Amino acid sequence: MIIIIIIILKFCFRSQEIFLHKKAGITKAKGDWLMSIAVFGGLDRLKRIYEKTGKDFGCRVRVFAQRVPGMSKRLCKIDGIVLFTGTISHNLVKEVVSLARLNNIPVSRSHTSSASGLKRCLGDLAPAGGRG
Repeated sequence: MIIIIIIILKFCFRSQEIFLHKKAGITKAKGDWLMSIAVFGGLDRLKRIYEKTGKDFGCRVRVFAQRVPGMSKRLCKIDGIVLFTGTISHNLVKEVVSLARLNNIPVSRSHTSSASGLKRCLGDLAPAGGRG
């Protein structure tokens, strides 16, 4: 009985989410997400806001506030990169941009680490079917 209720609730929430995305003009391309975005820089305390903003755009956002080991492996399934240039070093910017060029990943830059800067960058990276 409880399992059936949980399944019905999941279906209702999923249907509502699909309706909201259709209303906003977002179409799903790959599974549940339109794009997978990596955010380099930013503030640790704003990580949830970055993820929520990305979810509003239909994107799965992974936030890297600092340099991470094995960056080339982590970027293999990423569709776009957002760089907050005010909070990361020049060397990290150069490294990320060179990896993006090798993997043909589009890069958008913002000097500020704000949610509105992320929205602007996601609008630049969004495909024609997305919100922007």
